[in-house]
Amino acid sequence: MSSNTVSENTQFQPTTNQQITDTPTASPTSSLKLTDFTNKSLLGENNNYSVYLINPKGESPEQTGNLLVIYNKNNQSITQIAGTFTIDGATEVIDDNMGKYLLLSTGTYSSRAIIPLSFDTTSQATNEFCSSSNFLFYNNYVIYGNCDTFQNRPWGVGEAPSLVALNLQTGLTTTIAKSDLTHQYSSTKITNDTLTYSETSVVKEADWQSQDTQNSTVKTFDLKTLNK
Repeated sequence: MSSNTVSENTQFQPTTNQQITDTPTASPTSSLKLTDFTNKSLLGENNNYSVYLINPKGESPEQTGNLLVIYNKNNQSITQIAGTFTIDGATEVIDDNMGKYLLLSTGTYSSRAIIPLSFDTTSQATNEFCSSSNFLFYNNYVIYGNCDTFQNRPWGVGEAPSLVALNLQTGLTTTIAKSDLTHQYSSTKITNDTLTYSETSVVKEADWQSQDTQNSTVKTFDLKTLNK
């Protein structure tokens, strides 16, 4: 079953599930080494990168700073990104495995702020956004479940994510599937230009109380329409 209705606007426990699995090949931006930064706080790391806040103010997990240093574990390069960064809570590091984009997911279980970073521009890619589910990368887009909530959900703070595609170059978002009182969504995988995602729905609002009364449907979305 296919769903290709989208709407665009200018607004902006994560895990990764990515289309590309190549080793990142971002070129070193300087000859600096980690040892050149004496006052640094490790925010988080994954298999490819370690991310540090330089000259942090405050104590972990509530820290602020004006410079991030990203250490590429594969080629030992350093990328510096200047800006104003507020880190509040545990930080997860998610990258696109292509050396173009890296996301910092910081905060608590119920409130995750995603800081998108661009290796191409060595700057923050777009405004921060909120996400409570996994990420898929496609060209210059990241596809994620947003932080929509409904009081009829019996878990967390009522998380009921809609599925959103964010253009990391322009900051524009496209809503792929909008949640409501009886529906919510999560992305599954990307194959070529096709996104596969799941729709969870109930007949009556009270049906959210039991998994046995929830229905799951697999749907697809043509990602080529994002560029139109």
